[in-house]
Amino acid sequence: MGKNAIVSWNAKKNEFIKRDLLFFDNLYYDTQIHNLRFTLLSNITRTMSYDPPILKKIQANVDYLTSKGILKEFQLSKIKTSKEKVYFNNNIDFENALKSVREYDNVHTKFIEEYEQVISGLKKNYTKHYLDFINLSSKFEQVAEYHSRVSSCILAQKDSANSFIPICDEDTFSGLSQEKEHSIIYITISHFPVPNENYSIQDVIDFRNDSDNRRRYLGLINWLNGVVNSSMNINQINEQLEYFTVEFEHKMKLAKESYNYGKLMIVATLPLSIAEHLLKLEWSKIPQSIIQIRQNKLKLLMAEGSATGKEIAYIHFANEKFKIS
Repeated sequence: MGKNAIVSWNAKKNEFIKRDLLFFDNLYYDTQIHNLRFTLLSNITRTMSYDPPILKKIQANVDYLTSKGILKEFQLSKIKTSKEKVYFNNNIDFENALKSVREYDNVHTKFIEEYEQVISGLKKNYTKHYLDFINLSSKFEQVAEYHSRVSSCILAQKDSANSFIPICDEDTFSGLSQEKEHSIIYITISHFPVPNENYSIQDVIDFRNDSDNRRRYLGLINWLNGVVNSSMNINQINEQLEYFTVEFEHKMKLAKESYNYGKLMIVATLPLSIAEHLLKLEWSKIPQSIIQIRQNKLKLLMAEGSATGKEIAYIHFANEKFKIS
């Protein structure tokens, strides 16, 4: 089951998008909501007489991720008006979805009405309605949050083979969803690093596409799917995740110290003549100590595979790669 995120592009999301890329298979965004946000922000910045680079950065990331096939677009309004049927597993799911859609429609309609009123007021009395116009940006975030919730619900019903998780803010996930899987994913994501500007989006893509990291990622997803279907509650799952993190980091620290010590001892005992044999690839003349270096590295990989907490190995190595020291 693929893990996909419903993202709402703003300045905060642009900052944290590389973290989300470490976990999610694909990102989905609604082009209509995206265009409405850009129109609003563009008008606000034009009114304030400055052109922040964040709008260009957001669009650059949108274009790049789209070209890589990771960012996918949809339009909730078209799904709602489409003749294609969306099937629900039971009446409870249907009623919850219907309630969410109605809440979103209500919030969205009120925002559009207020937006039009403020624009009209600006034309009549700029000074009086200036702050109302600036505050529209924060009110739009409420619309975007409702939109992500509804989109997650609808897309999940249309494609039951995949998960669609609403991600609205950089680190505040509380209240977004009462679904167990969503809550576990929010907890899991909070353990990932936020790559800084020294790392590009392509660096993150290369990391997650590495064969070893792909294997580790699938191990994490396998654990996640297991606890979602278990009787463990959210607190118990969080405690297990914390335990795995501490134990795995400890095991890896010991394994690496052993590996580095063994490598040091081997190098210290090598005669200078070995360099000549290495260059000529005369393996028969290379002592067993050289071969031991490779064996020690294999032991390090084996230690990872057998360590307690190996389920979160992907998170561990992501933090090693991207975490700010």
